Amino acid sequence: MPKRFMLILITALFLTGIAQSQAQPANVTTEVNASIDKNPVIAGETFVLSLTVNDALSGSAWQPGAKLDPFRVLNTSTSTSTQIINGEVSRTTEFRTLLQAPEPGSYQIPAITLDNASSQPIELKVVAAGDNTSQAEQRDVFMKASIDASEVYLQQQVKLTARLYLAANLQSGNIIPPQLESAEISQLGADKETYEIINGRRFQVFQRTYLITPQRSGDLSIQGPVFNGQITVSSPGSVFSSFNSTEQVTTATEDIPLRVLPVPDNWPEDAQWLPVQLATLSLELELNDEQVPSEIPVGQPLTLSYRLTVVGVGPDQMPRLQAPDIDNASVYAESPQSASTERNNSLIAQQVLTVAVIPRAAGSLTIPELRIPWFNTQTGRIQYATTEAVTLRVSAPSGLQPVPPEAPGADDVSGEPDVKEQAKVVVEPRPTWWQLMAAGFALLWLVTMLVAYRLYLLQRNARQRKQKRVSEETTSLPAQLKQIKQACDSNDAAAAEQALRHWAQHHLKLADTSLAAIADHFGHTPFRSQLAHLSSCRYASKQTPWQEGKALWRALQAAIRSKQASAGSQDKTNLPQLYPGASGHQGR
Repeated sequence: MPKRFMLILITALFLTGIAQSQAQPANVTTEVNASIDKNPVIAGETFVLSLTVNDALSGSAWQPGAKLDPFRVLNTSTSTSTQIINGEVSRTTEFRTLLQAPEPGSYQIPAITLDNASSQPIELKVVAAGDNTSQAEQRDVFMKASIDASEVYLQQQVKLTARLYLAANLQSGNIIPPQLESAEISQLGADKETYEIINGRRFQVFQRTYLITPQRSGDLSIQGPVFNGQITVSSPGSVFSSFNSTEQVTTATEDIPLRVLPVPDNWPEDAQWLPVQLATLSLELELNDEQVPSEIPVGQPLTLSYRLTVVGVGPDQMPRLQAPDIDNASVYAESPQSASTERNNSLIAQQVLTVAVIPRAAGSLTIPELRIPWFNTQTGRIQYATTEAVTLRVSAPSGLQPVPPEAPGADDVSGEPDVKEQAKVVVEPRPTWWQLMAAGFALLWLVTMLVAYRLYLLQRNARQRKQKRVSEETTSLPAQLKQIKQACDSNDAAAAEQALRHWAQHHLKLADTSLAAIADHFGHTPFRSQLAHLSSCRYASKQTPWQEGKALWRALQAAIRSKQASAGSQDKTNLPQLYPGASGHQGR
């Protein structure tokens, strides 16, 4: 019984102590302490603002936002701890905010209020980098950034080059791109790695280039890139000299001012704004994949290839090429194809427009000039990329030339028939025997001519039927699919495109026989992807060999099967067999 009583007493005292310890923090006054890890700070350098609160707070209790202007807020982390000493419980919450120093000068971090308690303000001095050169050189990690032009025009690309200097081994890390409101930012090319010796210290240098395209004018400020990572540092005072530790580091570049000028007032109102370093426009004419002669027949298709190349913008900023209006001809334009590439640390974009022109009448065919205005960002002047007008002679097809009228005879000078002379002919006496013989020979000659003409018609019809059979054989469905498969097997991109377009015209009955239209007709994603790859290999600015012929053929088979399944049995006769020649056999 005494043991049971003692157990109950100990339990009651323990619970009472816990209750008192939990109630104890309510009597403690909340305090907020603010501190920074360095002062003064170099302009553009990062430092840590620590806020310590003797209470348990949630991570959302501290929202820096605009409270710390003009300091740039990079990130914030939160940690909490609990201690029990002599039955008293204390809780602590710490907020660590990474800030970047602005331009040189004297600043004040204002009092910060958390949980109805405020910290003391902190006076901070920011010095220029040149005033602390030795201090900057002693850092193991720092960054520099520069731009190729401090004053640009609206939508003109600016190249920002960021360099990360490392005097320690890098364990991990990443570079956060620069930021600019109302601007498009993308990386240009791959990173470059070099080494530099600065005041006797060897630094590993990583260089990265960004393209910044401002979308509004005015005086702007580019927030430089930020590096977050971990480096390996030696542990001072360790008895094991080979033991190293990992240190978390963050560094950033200073903000960079940028002035963006608006579109000049003299820019044509009906033209798309195009600020580039260089722009060229070329025109190529082809007739059956050969050079165009000085004279072409009526109805013979002529291919025009317009190629617009610009340096300094992406494909999305290029104006869309339009087919010209050509008199006495039918004009059929495909959708323009665009691509871009990086060369000599510059972005080069290209757009190709293919136009089919079919002359309708004999005479002169004039292809008018095409003018594309562009703004030269190096000279600050408006220039034009143009193609010269081209005039070709169009001849009528052979065998259809108009026959000139016969010249009037000597007896027909008056042009009016003599009524009296006709009357004399009527009352002439009956013809003699030699006249009857002449009439007989004339009749025999006429019969002979009729027989000869009949034989000519029979022979011509026979030739036409033979030519029709040959044409039907060459344009028949199996033959066309064989041509497609042969082109795919040999990875011949030009032949594959020509065979596909011929097949789409004669058997799919598509008005638009472009590769994009064929893809839209089937609505088959793998087939569409293969057609897009074929088009890219054919018309990209940087020619690449096409090696996906067999994949295209398999995708075409799958697209046809999908179309047959969706169309139903009543429409299956309108679609080709999956493999030409024999049923039940598929190409590999």
